[in-house]
Amino acid sequence: MIQIMLVDDDAFFHSMFANLIEWSDFGCELAYHAYDGQKAIDILNTFDVDLLFTDMSMPAVNGVELIQYVSEFYPDVKCVALSSYDDFNYVKESLTGGAMDYILKHMLTRESIENIIKKYAHKHKRKNLGYDEISKMHISRDDFLLKMINGEYTSQKDIQYVLKALSLPEFKENIFLFALEIKGFQQVKEKYTKMNRFSQLMQTIMSIMQSILDRLGEGVVFIRRKSCRIYALLTNQQFSQLQFAGYVSGQYIQQVEQSLKLYLNIQCKLHVAPLCRNVCDLGSSYKYLLQLFNEQPKLSGSKQKTKAQFPEINVPEIRHALLLSSDNVLRNLIVDYYNEGRRQFFTNEDFAVLTEKLYKTYLTLSEEMEPDKWKKNHDENSIEIILRKVTDIELQEYILKKFQLLHQTQRNILRQKYSAVVYDALAMIYDEYKNFSLSLSTIAAEIHVNPSYLSRIFKIEIGMGVVDFINQYRIKRSIDLLSQDNMTCREIALSCGFENYNYFFKVFKRYTGTTPKEFSVCFASS
Repeated sequence: MIQIMLVDDDAFFHSMFANLIEWSDFGCELAYHAYDGQKAIDILNTFDVDLLFTDMSMPAVNGVELIQYVSEFYPDVKCVALSSYDDFNYVKESLTGGAMDYILKHMLTRESIENIIKKYAHKHKRKNLGYDEISKMHISRDDFLLKMINGEYTSQKDIQYVLKALSLPEFKENIFLFALEIKGFQQVKEKYTKMNRFSQLMQTIMSIMQSILDRLGEGVVFIRRKSCRIYALLTNQQFSQLQFAGYVSGQYIQQVEQSLKLYLNIQCKLHVAPLCRNVCDLGSSYKYLLQLFNEQPKLSGSKQKTKAQFPEINVPEIRHALLLSSDNVLRNLIVDYYNEGRRQFFTNEDFAVLTEKLYKTYLTLSEEMEPDKWKKNHDENSIEIILRKVTDIELQEYILKKFQLLHQTQRNILRQKYSAVVYDALAMIYDEYKNFSLSLSTIAAEIHVNPSYLSRIFKIEIGMGVVDFINQYRIKRSIDLLSQDNMTCREIALSCGFENYNYFFKVFKRYTGTTPKEFSVCFASS
């Protein structure tokens, strides 16, 4: 049973806090109440306490002083700071002093308390697990994670076994790897080293990063002690939706950078590698980040360079990504090609060839988009520019800018061609065509117009009804997938928004004059 103590000089708050949740449901007991910091110290000197919630502003011994005392004399007791908006300086000091988390009192909810307890219970359980496997491995948590992201483990089964033994999340697929860069790091290190608080500072930064991470998915923060660089891994079941994944990674970067500035007055930059599809491929993400820091990864064993196998450029997928309201999907598609090159240990010459292939795709799509202007987009010196780029990162960023500009051009063309209502409807169709429930009424509700009005103006500007356009675009996307020959017809139907295969069959034949299977056979034989 986790023993909890609340320290606060407000008797009413004690009552409210005690009734906030059913403590026993979470294996806890709100066992001790103290109305000032000195009384809390007396209790700590007499009884066993696991988790301590303390107000910041109290007479005699305040919350900051109490947390510092606990950190020094009872390091196994975890502290949570309770504060108001007026106590930000207290919060900053409490986190530096060793608090594992903080809660703003006016935002205190049942859910926030439960999350704190679950976080503590997870770490408490990990501390007492004592797996025989861990003792046999003789490997620390951070060492294992560093070896994992360095690509030193090639068996997903082995990785999952050790992750489980170390009570870490199951990083199987769709994983972001982040790396924190502290601006003016040497000055920060010297300042805190003089106060004998540098290790405490790094631990506080990691606690803040982990706290934010826990709100966004499953993840872990760890440190490469040799360079004092902090890394974070984040996964979420919904990261298969690339737009959602891009949004979440952006939120994590923003919240970490703002929190470290607000609470610790530290300027930092949080870098993220492109979304990694498989845990065994994290080595390419790690290499990507190291190159940003002008470092080289340490590889285990020797890697023999084989002839480069260039990934096939999926033009239909890029064409579709150019129509989406956000460029996140487009960016991930392009970056995936470079990640495949990193996985194969491409040379700079190989990456230059890949970039040239992507540049030719860019020109093709540019001509499709603006036939009269495409030559303006063609830089005669582009191939020379590509060959002058030194690293794969430079090549990747060069071609990304080209495609991102093309994406913006596509959006501008649609804005100029159609009214705001039709533009918004088209944007929703392109973004949500996979959604079974997409319809005239759902689109009208989302863009806040009358369905009859939308139907009328859409038909005037597009030349067909909303439902017909949705079906037509779904069939267009299904044809793209059929031509790739790596999915069954039923899988393609579902992935293109057709919940019923028979309906997909009828609509496909109506628009193409042939059945999906006949089309697939004809395409394969052509």
